[in-house]
Amino acid sequence: MQQYRPMQNVTILWLPGHINIPQITKIDEMAKHATSLQDIYHTELTSNEIIGKVDDWIWKEWVKDWKAKVTCRYQDVFELKREGYRGNNMVRIKETIVNRIRLLQTRLNSDLFKIGLHENGLCEKCQVKQDIFHFIYECSDSVILRDNLRYASDDQLSLMGLNEITTSKKLCNVLIDYILANKLDI
Repeated sequence: MQQYRPMQNVTILWLPGHINIPQITKIDEMAKHATSLQDIYHTELTSNEIIGKVDDWIWKEWVKDWKAKVTCRYQDVFELKREGYRGNNMVRIKETIVNRIRLLQTRLNSDLFKIGLHENGLCEKCQVKQDIFHFIYECSDSVILRDNLRYASDDQLSLMGLNEITTSKKLCNVLIDYILANKLDI
């Protein structure tokens, strides 16, 4: 490699084999297959281009796995996106709120009920399951939140799912600001 890229730093990592980790097993198979190839050729890809191609391959494999193995409601709620609002430079409390909402693991009654910390999981005002969907779209206590989200989304809230709200910087901030202003423990 030094012959082709004399100024390039190369790191070689040992990965434990034969321990039933599918990704490592696949890498091992690919490496063994590569040693048997007759037509080995030099490529002029930069390290960034190679990383991009590897990232694309990993993403495609991950998407196949995601679609083939639906295991929870989360996969029904969120569509896969490679990019989205990640909240860089977000204060820790705001980041925590967003992550809890995205993971459907809030401190709302239905989520507390799942772990035995609430007697029935119902919204105390509406007497229906109090999850994040109820909180955002239905609860009579969060009418102002819905109005703010409608305004921020140009009146498109009814067409938006939780995925769109939590990946939009503007809508995510409206949601966080409402939660913090009302001192809600999400």
